[in-house]
Amino acid sequence: MRVALFVLIYFTHSLAFGQHASLVVQGPEQPEMKLFLNGAPWNATSASRIQIDSIGLGVQTVDIQIEDSLKTLLRTSIFTYPNITYVLSLNTEEDSLSLTQHEISTQYSDETNKNLTETVVTDAREMEINVFQPSENQCAIPLTPNDITEVKEQVKLVYFEKEKTQIIEDLLASSCYTVSQINELISLVDNEERRLGLIKITYPNCFNRSEFTSLKSLFLLERYQKEFNSWINSLK
Repeated sequence: MRVALFVLIYFTHSLAFGQHASLVVQGPEQPEMKLFLNGAPWNATSASRIQIDSIGLGVQTVDIQIEDSLKTLLRTSIFTYPNITYVLSLNTEEDSLSLTQHEISTQYSDETNKNLTETVVTDAREMEINVFQPSENQCAIPLTPNDITEVKEQVKLVYFEKEKTQIIEDLLASSCYTVSQINELISLVDNEERRLGLIKITYPNCFNRSEFTSLKSLFLLERYQKEFNSWINSLK
């Protein structure tokens, strides 16, 4: 299978309302695609196009879900600056995925005459991406890095393990997340009994359950390792 997908992020400068960005995702009509920007879903404006106007500047988490038989999810992040066009090109051939980026900016060619501009295009370079093969009946989209950071900041403000556990439990009970994110969040709690309790509520909303057994590494005590294994086996 070969799929070509192009993600165009272009920026406009507004003297009246300040600087902002717009995002356009273009791809083939088949397979269909879904776009999530910072965890929020966006509908396609046509069979092969998704456009978002007036997005913010700074770090942006971009998730592209390819509606193939595997429901493949591609996640990357970009730092958006004003007056720059970020062009991301995704290509997949068989089981290989790659994403490249080049940038287009418009600069004044004559500072004394603002009507004279020139376009500068950078060379394409490969981007770092995370690719997920989600479980059956998976939740919509995993938490963004910003979500994880916010919870960490909340946990730092409390002293008692019970309060830390409650903050994390509230998030895990109502969100979607990857195994790596589960590990990162539950590691904030030291008590292994509480860790096991938290893990047990994460399974229904885990995006990539095939990697779930790796969470055994959260336990040092043999007792809880055995309890974890026993619980995992009961799910089969």
